[in-house]
Amino acid sequence: MAIGGITGALAEATLGSDGTFAGFLAAARNGRGLLFHVTAYEPAAHN
Repeated sequence: MAIGGITGALAEATLGSDGTFAGFLAAARNGRGLLFHVTAYEPAAHN
């Protein structure tokens, strides 16, 4: 899940691309499973 300014950077990323993510895990609202809340994203640098 990503909300706010981070969504623009994630929207530009192609499906399957590499990157570094930071965030936290929280329980899903229905209590079944976990959600990873993205707080920072940096695309991988390919040389």
